[in-house]
Amino acid sequence: METVTAMRYLLLPFTRRYLTYAGALVAVEIWFADEARVGQKNKLARRWAKRGSRPSAPKDQRIASNYIFGAISPKDGKGAALVPPKCDTYAMNLHLAEIAKNVAPGAHAVLLLDQAGWHMTDKLDLPANITIVPLPPKCPELNPTENVWQFLRENWLSNRIFKSYDDILDHCCDAWNSSISLGASCPSSCAIGPIGSDQRGLVLRLQGLLDGERRVQTRGVWNLPQNIFR
Repeated sequence: METVTAMRYLLLPFTRRYLTYAGALVAVEIWFADEARVGQKNKLARRWAKRGSRPSAPKDQRIASNYIFGAISPKDGKGAALVPPKCDTYAMNLHLAEIAKNVAPGAHAVLLLDQAGWHMTDKLDLPANITIVPLPPKCPELNPTENVWQFLRENWLSNRIFKSYDDILDHCCDAWNSSISLGASCPSSCAIGPIGSDQRGLVLRLQGLLDGERRVQTRGVWNLPQNIFR
C-alpha cells in the first residue's frame, strides 16, 4: 500500500491522459529507466533441471563488464536501451536521445528514475519531449525496470562465462532485443511483477511482436575506445 501511495503522489501531476506542455495539449507516456551492470563476475540463477541432478553453474573471476541503460513504457509496451561501458553523464545523454526517438510523435514522456548522479546532473541535454521525475531515495521497489533486469538475468545472462568484453556486449544486446521481440506485452508484464524462467512460456503467448523493431543501439556504434567515457 505504501508503494502504491508513493507512486500516486509522484504521478499526480501526470494522472490525466493529456498534459498542457508549452501551451499545447499533448498525450503523456509514462516511462521508467534504470541501469544494470553485466560482467564476467556473473550472477547465479535458478535453472530447470531433472529431479535429482546437479547442473553445473560456472563462475568467472575476471572483471570485464559493461552496463545496460534500459527504459520501458509498461502501458505502451515499448522499450529503449543502450549498452555503454560506463555509467556517466555522456552515456545518459545518449540514452535520453534514444528514449526521445521512441516517444510517439506529438507525445510527451514522463521519465521516472532514481537519483543517481548522472540522472540529476545539470549537464544533461534533456530532449524537449521528456520530463524527468526523480523517485524517492532507496526505493528500488518503485521502479519496475528492476523486474526487467531479473527477467533478463534468469533467461539470458546468468550462469554464463563471457569470453571477452565484446562477448558481454553481444549478449547484452541479444538479451534486450530478445525480450522486446517477445511482444509488446513483455515490458508491461515484467513491470507488473517478477517473471522467472518458469513463466517464459506465458510471455511467449502474450501479444504479438512490437512492430518488429529493435530497441537497442547496434553494436558498431559502441565499438569505441573505452576511455572515451572518462
